[in-house]
Amino acid sequence: IPASGAYHRSMASNYNHVARPPVIAVRDGAARIIVRRETEDDLLRLDVDPGVKVDPGVKVEPGADPASPEVAR
Repeated sequence: IPASGAYHRSMASNYNHVARPPVIAVRDGAARIIVRRETEDDLLRLDVDPGVKVDPGVKVEPGADPASPEVAR
């Protein structure tokens, strides 16, 4: 499929935490997965527990685990 418009991966979204489907490549009648389907873990990996409190004196670095003892209070 040379052009698929709005159904292309670049237009896919996980709005409302709906996982994106896998990407399948087809050549000479043979299909293979080139990007796996998103899992629930993929969808939730950046979410934080809204109950986690951060001490105002603690500097939080980008990518820090909000549940780590240095961050969570």
